[in-house]
Order: sequence, then C-alpha cells, then structure tokens
Amino acid sequence: MIKTLKLLSPLFSLFAISAAAQVVTVTSGGNMIINGDGHLVVNNGGIVNNGTISAGNGTVSLTGNTASTIVSSGSPLQFYNLVMNQAGGVKLLGPIAVSNQLVLTQGVLDMNGFDINLGTTGNLVGEHANSYITSSSTGFVLRTATLNAPAAANPGNLGLEITSKVNMGTTLIKRGHQQQVSASGYSIRRFYDVLPTNNQSLNATVNFHYLDAELAGINENELKAWSALGNSRNWNLLGGNQTAGNSVIQGGLHTLSRITLGSTISHSLVTLPNELRILAFPNPTRSALTIRFASPAATSVQLWLTSGNGLTVFSKTIAAEIGLNEVKCEIGFLAAGTYMMHFSGIAHPAIKIIKD
Repeated sequence: MIKTLKLLSPLFSLFAISAAAQVVTVTSGGNMIINGDGHLVVNNGGIVNNGTISAGNGTVSLTGNTASTIVSSGSPLQFYNLVMNQAGGVKLLGPIAVSNQLVLTQGVLDMNGFDINLGTTGNLVGEHANSYITSSSTGFVLRTATLNAPAAANPGNLGLEITSKVNMGTTLIKRGHQQQVSASGYSIRRFYDVLPTNNQSLNATVNFHYLDAELAGINENELKAWSALGNSRNWNLLGGNQTAGNSVIQGGLHTLSRITLGSTISHSLVTLPNELRILAFPNPTRSALTIRFASPAATSVQLWLTSGNGLTVFSKTIAAEIGLNEVKCEIGFLAAGTYMMHFSGIAHPAIKIIKD
C-alpha cells in the first residue's frame, strides 16, 4: 500500500520525465516528509536531493529496468528502508545512510566513491549474485556494532562473521570494493577494515563471504585470507579454509585490521620487488582481451601479439601507474588461432593467447 506523502509546497517538486520515467527532486530549502511507514516508489528514475528528506519509518523503492542515480549534496541522504529493485542499476552521486534495511532485490548498487552508512541499526537484506553493492571507485559500507564475546556476529549483514571470547567493545566495520595490490599481485574486489575498541589478544575467527562477481579472475580454489595495517601494502598471509557458500574461514587472529582474500599462487599479494605479473583474460577470447597487472612503479610497458609465422599483428603501449593497471585490447578482428603476447619495458615471459 502506498501511503500519502506530506509535501511542503511549493519547495518540493516531483517531475514525471516521461510516462515510464520519474525523478524525485527536492530543491534547495525544500522538504519532503514520508509520513509514518509510507512508501514512495520511483519507477525507472532517481532521486535528487538538494533540500531535506525526512524518512520517518517509511520505505523508498527504486524499481524498473533503466539505470538511475541518487544525488545528494552535503550530508548523507537519510533513508529508513531503501529497496533496490532496478535492473539497470543505481549509481550514487552523494553519500547515503540507511537506518533499518537496505534491501537488494534486483540490479547493482554502485557506491561510485561515496559511503553507505548503516549506523548501529541498519542491515543489508537479500544481497545475492544478481543484486549487490560494489564500487567503481572508492567508498565504504559502514556499520558500527558492540561486539562483546561475539559468536559468528555479522554486523549489518556485511558478509564478515566474527567470533571471539573477548569483549571487543564498539567496533566499526568498513566494507570496500577496491582491489588491494602489492608489487606482485592483487586481491578480490572486496575487503574489510575492522576497527574494535579493544584490539588485543582476540584469538578471533573470521568467516569472509564474497560473490563470484568479485573474484577478478582469481581461481576460487586458491583463495586465502590476507591482512594488512590500514593502507599498507605489506600484506601478511593468514591462511584459511574454503567453506560452502563462497566463504573463507580463518581463526587464531590476535588482532583485526584490513582483511581481504587473494591467491597464494597465481597473483599472490606477497611482495616481489621490481617484478610485474601479468594476467590476460578471458583466454581463449572471441573479441576483447583484458590485460591486468600490479606495478611497483610508474613505467611504460609495450605489448604485441605475433602470429604463428612471427608477424606482429597487434601492438599497444601502456603508461603503467603504481598499483593495479588494467587495459583492454580489442582483437576481435584477428583470425582464429594461437598467438603469443610479448612485452618490453618489463621482464615477463610471453603469454600464449588463443583467439576463437
């Protein structure tokens, strides 16, 4: 049931962009109040807030098939319940806060460098392979909880279960989606910063959940837990065991800090100075080939493909930056067959590329 919204005219404006698209706009100085547990549905559209939205105990649902944005200037846009049911996805153009439930039904929610603050009471609901939170840039999902002798506590349903017999006190958990890199490798596209008040002698166990979309080409069977202090690139291998349902569990942790998952084999986070490791995927490919590597320094990298008779059929120059680099090579025009990818500017063996 969609209940009446209290609109403080004339400063609130709701514009129908077309018969199938809507944008809810609150202009500067304007107010929108969702009475009680009212329900606002925005179909194939977004929200622009330059004023004040009072969420009450209401629900805002984003529905439809197109892509949209949530625009908020200044302080985080406050929601009580926010339902993501938009197949085309939603991108944040400002910070938001959700104090009860952020329900993920359909589509991808891109933080786009902004934070989603769940406070001490908010929770993610229903996150799954076809509807999840990620970020094409920086940004965190934040949740604060009191963790005293937690037993498989998963604050906010962020996907990190914590067990310890110690009273950790007020704990801030930050979930991010930037790949963590070292000079020789990189992680999946998910990490957690765990910041307890008491962070000593925890003997903690963590169960780290992830989605297939976050694997970033890493072999799932090779995943292990890694930790680092803050933004340090000095990663420590924790270990861990695969469990059912896309997770890795690891115990015996004295303290908690930044935790991610990575391989110990193909793109290990163990630092190997002055060495680059290059990943080319998908391989075989029908069209585009993605080249990914972590660079310890800014440098120029040249790559080229040769055919079976040694002729160069494709070349590209990459201005590599410190950290993770990724470029696409469009090779759909090449005939099906086997090619060799060579490199200069770095010491790396040639890679066999199969073109379907």
